[in-house]
Amino acid sequence: MKRPRTLKERMFLLLGLVGIGLAGLGLAGLAHPAHAQAHGNANFWFLNDTGAQIDQIFVSAHSQTSWGDDVLGDKAVLGDGIGVLITFPTTHTQCALDFKLVFHDGSTQTYTDGFNTCNLHAVIFKDGEATGY
Repeated sequence: MKRPRTLKERMFLLLGLVGIGLAGLGLAGLAHPAHAQAHGNANFWFLNDTGAQIDQIFVSAHSQTSWGDDVLGDKAVLGDGIGVLITFPTTHTQCALDFKLVFHDGSTQTYTDGFNTCNLHAVIFKDGEATGY
């Protein structure tokens, strides 16, 4: 019996398939982090590997002192092992972002180091740590 794939393995597989698809369309430059940074594209995959359900995700520019709206909305949650694409309007130019996660049990985790998502394709949240890829 094959062992189940880890979240990290699934994320790399997904990103690989997206990259292959873009290359096949002649758009491979759009998937490159340098291209994203040059155009202020802060879109990224948010991957929940915390072991718990996340009910709310707040994202704000690192330079702001308050949290914006819940990016999941009031009807969505993010189960453990699940990811979601976080997108921003084309006018969004902030790359350094902070995160606040609110779990189903009411506990929270904050990440205020200013992740530069313009240089990343994904951020994995796991065991109180966040790692960008």
